[in-house]
Amino acid sequence: MPSVRLLAVDEGSHVLGLAYFDGEACLWTRQFAPSASWPWWRRMRWITDTMRPYLAEQGIDPHVVAIEDAVVGANPKSAVVMGKSIGWISCAFSHWYPEARLLPIPPAAVRAAAQAPAHRDTAIARYRTVAAYVTGRPIHSMSEDEAAAVCIGLAALGKLRAERWEAMAVSS
Repeated sequence: MPSVRLLAVDEGSHVLGLAYFDGEACLWTRQFAPSASWPWWRRMRWITDTMRPYLAEQGIDPHVVAIEDAVVGANPKSAVVMGKSIGWISCAFSHWYPEARLLPIPPAAVRAAAQAPAHRDTAIARYRTVAAYVTGRPIHSMSEDEAAAVCIGLAALGKLRAERWEAMAVSS
């Protein structure tokens, strides 16, 4: 797989996790956590206002920004808030990086990439284990949002690899 710069995003309505890949290597992870007492719009504004200078300082220019799709479960209110949050962050990234491909990743693909079960708490434990292996960091040295971002990145790399193989098969 040609080296691709990929920024993986675990977007939550309260905390955002990032993982940055260059090819198959995860170079860093970061969490952005505004005050939970703030209203939704203020948390989103703080995340984007804080994240943008950090990404510029790191010299980030991704080819792909992978964002996990919203989880639609038993709670419709949560699905709406997650959808709004994903929309906000997607608009920010498409503005900052107009040449980058925005790649939505289904939650099931993230779980599959990490070989994690559907149950949230058990999945998070598995995400941390996988992220520790991928980054070489101790298992509890990163937040669950950073660990989820690593697994989103792995799922995105798998999708990109599959697309490349499909394109090669069609062209032969």
